[in-house]
Amino acid sequence: MPIFNDRLKKLRQQQRWTMKELAEEINKFVDSPFSVSSVSNWENKGSEPPYNILCAIAKAFNVSSDYLIGLSDQETNTNIPSLQLNENTKKEIQSTIKTDQIQQDIQVKVQHIQEQLGVLSPEKKELLDKELIEYLNFFDYKYNMLYKEFLSFTNYIQREIHAP
Repeated sequence: MPIFNDRLKKLRQQQRWTMKELAEEINKFVDSPFSVSSVSNWENKGSEPPYNILCAIAKAFNVSSDYLIGLSDQETNTNIPSLQLNENTKKEIQSTIKTDQIQQDIQVKVQHIQEQLGVLSPEKKELLDKELIEYLNFFDYKYNMLYKEFLSFTNYIQREIHAP
């Protein structure tokens, strides 16, 4: 995201903020403490912030997230159709409801694979079983990280709803 790191640095310098001061500004919009090293990684190493942090950065600089990531050259969104946003929100909510079905599908597929492993030689079964367990642990880790990010984002939305 080279545009992001360039625009972040430019905006920070325009405000005459140090990286520490930017981290403090971000802390005003998120629940967890925020470090200077993250700001440095974004500006210098091209790291990308999670969505809720991107929103906090946009809020701190009073610019749109589209501007930060290079989807727009306008610093602020001046024409957002609220009806379209509501329809998009409805679609997103409906898509998250599918999560239960996806989890059930995963369980069924894993059970099916485990049944198929039962007919293999003990050595091959043990090897594939181990790989399956490692992958499921990785999947669980990623799922939990996404869930934590989702919770943080919903907290951000709640704060914005109740902000003056």
